[in-house]
Amino acid sequence: FQVQEQAILWPHQRWVRLSILIDITEHKQIEHAFRSSEERFELAMKGASNGLWDWNLETNKVYFSPRYKEMLGYQESEFKNDLEEWRRHIHPEDLNVCITALNNYLEKQVTKYEATFRMSHKNGHYLWILSRGFAIWDQQNKPVRLVGTHADITGQKEIEEALKQALATAEQAKQAADVANRAKSTFLANMSHELRTPLNGILGYTQILLRDNTLSAKHKQGIQVIEKSGEYLLTLINDILDLSKIEAGKVELSPNRFVLNEFLQGITDLFRMRAQQKGIQFSYQPLSPLPPVIYVDEKRLRQVLINLLGNALKFTTQGSVNLRVGVEQGKLRIQVEDTGIGISPTELDKIFIPFQQVGDQHYRTEGTGLGLSITKKLVELMQGELHVKSALNKGSIFWIVLDLPEIANEESLFSGIQDIPVPIIGFEGEVKCILIVDDKLESRLILIDFLRTLGFSVIEAASGKEAMEKAVCYRPDLIMTDIVMPDINGFELTRQIRNSADLKDTVVIAISASVFEHHQQESFQVGCDDFIPKPIRFQQLLERLQAHLNLIWIYQDMDFSVKVKPQVRLETSLDCLGPPAEIAQLLIEFAELGDVGSIMQLIETVQADHQELSLFFQKIRELAGNFDLDEIADLVRVYL
Repeated sequence: FQVQEQAILWPHQRWVRLSILIDITEHKQIEHAFRSSEERFELAMKGASNGLWDWNLETNKVYFSPRYKEMLGYQESEFKNDLEEWRRHIHPEDLNVCITALNNYLEKQVTKYEATFRMSHKNGHYLWILSRGFAIWDQQNKPVRLVGTHADITGQKEIEEALKQALATAEQAKQAADVANRAKSTFLANMSHELRTPLNGILGYTQILLRDNTLSAKHKQGIQVIEKSGEYLLTLINDILDLSKIEAGKVELSPNRFVLNEFLQGITDLFRMRAQQKGIQFSYQPLSPLPPVIYVDEKRLRQVLINLLGNALKFTTQGSVNLRVGVEQGKLRIQVEDTGIGISPTELDKIFIPFQQVGDQHYRTEGTGLGLSITKKLVELMQGELHVKSALNKGSIFWIVLDLPEIANEESLFSGIQDIPVPIIGFEGEVKCILIVDDKLESRLILIDFLRTLGFSVIEAASGKEAMEKAVCYRPDLIMTDIVMPDINGFELTRQIRNSADLKDTVVIAISASVFEHHQQESFQVGCDDFIPKPIRFQQLLERLQAHLNLIWIYQDMDFSVKVKPQVRLETSLDCLGPPAEIAQLLIEFAELGDVGSIMQLIETVQADHQELSLFFQKIRELAGNFDLDEIADLVRVYL
C-alpha cells in the first residue's frame, strides 16, 4: 500500500493530520513487470553482445545501457548518459555519417534507421559499430522517442578488410600475370618468327635439292641428314610453344593413319646418327609383330619419342640407348632404355614439373626443363600413360602405353594411306603468274626457285609498297605475302588489294613464321584466302596452289611429261606502260643474241627519258640478271 498524509487546518485554529491508504498493488505489479522486462531485454542484448540506447527527442535526454558502455570498455559511471559523450567517442570521419542517417530516417526519407561507424574504446583503439533503431511517433506524427541497439562488428569488418586486401592482392597478381603473359606471348611470337625464318631457308632448300635427280646418293644422304636435323631443331623450338598451348588448353590432337615401320625407321635413323657422334650404341628392337598401320596423332607421337630419346642420349655418356616397341592386348608400348646417370628415388616426382631439372648441374645447363613436362601432357592428351623406372648411376626406363584401334580394321586403315607422291614437274594450261612478297631475300629465293621449276611465272617484291606497284602492273593470278614487313605489312597490303577495283579478286595467301592462331585469324579477317606457316612444306604449298588456281599437275612418270617453260606474263595497263617499238625491237635482238651487257647498257641509256617505264625496265633487269633471255624476248614482243 501507499500512504499519503496531509495536514489540514480545522475550525477554531485546530490542525488535523489526514492519512490516506492507497492500494498500489496493481501499480507495483506493473512496475515489477516492466523492470523484469527491462532486465530480460538487457540480458538478451548482453547475450547477443549488443548494447541498448534510448533517446528522448522531447527532452533530449539519452540513456545508454550498461552493455553499451561495457562494449566501449567503460564502467556504468564512467560513460555519461548524454549526447556530447556519444559525439566525443565517434570517429571524426564518421560523425556526419551518423547524423545524416538519423536525419534521413526522422524525415522519413528511409523506412529504417541503420548506420555503420567507428567509436573509440577506452583503451584508445576504435570499434566498428552497427547501430539500428526505430522511432515512436505521437498523434501529430512527430517523433518523440528513438530506441535502438549497438552491435560490435569489428571482427566482421576486419574479415571484410582482409578479404578486400586479398582481392586487391589477387587483382594485382592477376594484372602482373597478365603483363607476364603478354610479355611471354610477345617473346614467343618474336622468338618463333626469328628462329623459323632461317629454318625456312634451311628446310626450303633441302626440299629443293632433294628434287634434283642429278645428285649422287651420297649427296642426297647428306642433304637428308641436314633436313632431319633441321626438323629436329624445329621440334625443339616448338616445345616451348607447345607447353604454352597445352597449359592454356589450346592443343587439339589430329589423329592420322600412317605406316608404323616407316615412322619408327625415321626416328631410329635420326638418333642412331646422334648416338654415333657420342660414341654410344643405339638399337631398335620390335618386341612383337607390329601393326603395319596405326591411327594416332603422328606429329605428337614423334614429339614424344624425340623428347624421350633426346633425354636418354643427353644423360648417357657410355653404354647404350635402346628403343623397344611392342603390342600387348591391343595397346602399343614404346619403351626407351638407357644406361645413363639415372635418377634418385627422391627426385623422380620432380622430373615432370615444368622448368624443373634434377641431377648433375652439368646436364641442367643443356635444356630448359620442359621436355618431360610436355611429353607427359601430350601422352595424357592421347589418352595414354607414361611410366618411369630409374636407379641412380645405373640408368632409366621410360615407356608409354597407347590404345590402338582394332587390328581387324587394317583394310580401312590402309585406305587412308596415300602412295608416295610422284614428283610434279609442271601443270597443264596457261602460265600462271605468282607475286612473292617478303622483305627477306632468302625467303623469296626459295619460293622463286621452286615455283619456276614448275613453270610458274614468278615476280618478287621486297616490301608492301613495291608489291602493290607490281601487282597493279603485272596482275598476278596469286600473291603470296609475308605478314611481318617493315613498311606496309602483309595485313595492310591485303587490305589495299581488296580495296583495289582491279585486284580485289586476286588470290592472296599469307605466309608467316608466326604460329599463333590470332595471326592466322587476322589474316583471314583482312581478306587473305589462305595461310601457310613457315618453314614452308612444299607438298602443302602445292595442294594450296592446286586448290586456288584449279591446276592439273604434270607428273614425272606421265607420257606427256614435258616440263613447262617458265614464263613471265606482263599485262599492260595505264599504270604499267610498255616501251616504244624501236626499243622493244632492240631488246628482242639483244636477247636473241644472248647479249646481256647490251640489254643493260640500252636500259641505262634510255631510262632517263622514259621515267614512266621504270617498272618495266626493273623487270627486264631481273630477267637479264637471271639470263632468262627467251622470256625477255617473249615479254617484249607484245609491244611491237
